[in-house]
Amino acid sequence: MNLIELNHLFVDDIFFYHSKYLGIVECIYYHEKPNYYSIKVYNKKNLYCIPSSYMMECYKNKLKYLRMSILRSKGISNLVHFTVISNLANVLKNGLLSRNILDNENFVYSYSDSIRLDNKLDYICNSITFPNYKMFFAKRQEDVNKKWVVLSIDSDILVDKFDTEFYRMNAASNDISKCRFNPCSNYALDDMFYPEDREPNLPSNYTTNPQAEVMIKDSISSSYIKSIHTNYYDDYVHYLANNSNLDYDSNSDLFKPRIDYRRW
Repeated sequence: MNLIELNHLFVDDIFFYHSKYLGIVECIYYHEKPNYYSIKVYNKKNLYCIPSSYMMECYKNKLKYLRMSILRSKGISNLVHFTVISNLANVLKNGLLSRNILDNENFVYSYSDSIRLDNKLDYICNSITFPNYKMFFAKRQEDVNKKWVVLSIDSDILVDKFDTEFYRMNAASNDISKCRFNPCSNYALDDMFYPEDREPNLPSNYTTNPQAEVMIKDSISSSYIKSIHTNYYDDYVHYLANNSNLDYDSNSDLFKPRIDYRRW
């Protein structure tokens, strides 16, 4: 925990130690030996000593609260992930798994991206609200006989998995500005909605750059999957969705370009 960040997060906030109200934080100090924090509250002369373990718990809860606030303020309820239909049964059974896990555990699967220039084979690529339509369209054109689905994933996973990484553009990009902050931070999440070059009428829950990526480490449990989308009706998809108690949209706009496609 960075002491500057702790003060930024907690100064002028109410602080409780377990259930005991301490007051409004004025300043936080760190004492390396014996590894504890002291908190100065307004209108109190004495400092309160807080164990590092408790401070860490407060820190994580604060970050989660702030992340939930970002999601609510922008109306973000879903991530999206596209995959070929042949993977769907395994995904609904085992969840979405990173390439490393799939290969190490000898799963039979079809990958969407054979190259993975981002070199993040222990991460799963997702978008917020709307797919990376530029890449999605290109993949569908490579083999028009392949059938695809888009999975809608509950954005709660962004609160539950704090090692998730956020990139304001494609994670494989060589542009050094693809992530201007710690990629796991709330700052990086918020930066995906940067105002420069943003289409004025773009919904608040769309990232500014359509190729912005959310990289989730290792796995996404099938319990986070909310619905399945296709651009045609498919009996097999309907069967799998029904068996998994998931919504099925067979005429989805998620297969179309975004409303700001002329800008990109």
